[in-house]
Amino acid sequence: MRKDFLSIFKNAMIYFLIFIISLSSFAFVSNDVLIVQAETTLYDFVDQAPYATWSSGAGVLQFPGSPDDSRGFARYVNNAVLEDGTTWNKVLETHPQWISNGWIMGKYPSQTVPQNALLKVRIGFLKGANATDGATFEVYFEVSQKRYLIISYKAKYD
Repeated sequence: MRKDFLSIFKNAMIYFLIFIISLSSFAFVSNDVLIVQAETTLYDFVDQAPYATWSSGAGVLQFPGSPDDSRGFARYVNNAVLEDGTTWNKVLETHPQWISNGWIMGKYPSQTVPQNALLKVRIGFLKGANATDGATFEVYFEVSQKRYLIISYKAKYD
């Protein structure tokens, strides 16, 4: 089935996301039930972010954007320290237009999604983003110009 990946981020100050589509398989061996899990990444949205079309209520945005752009931005942050104190090598930082109820959206190129594919999502805030009132993270599939919501998650800075 051919689907467009569409992700929409609303009502956030600064946050990051990582989402990957992967296939997992399990093997069970005799009565000992030895479980082996194998996983293959099919599409890494963070790595593919430059190929997405980014926009906000202010219009089309360039990737990578500038953190000073009041229209909103998406960019990579290397060695990012997160709100829980962990450090990640690379995250995708997104920030909506700097207005009340601002939003940002990344529309990714069409991909073929195999059956039994899993969507893994990690969402969180960069350390110091405590001025945020939270964010709503949504992922849609788009088929024949019709959108289907598959994830909606409200995140708060901890």
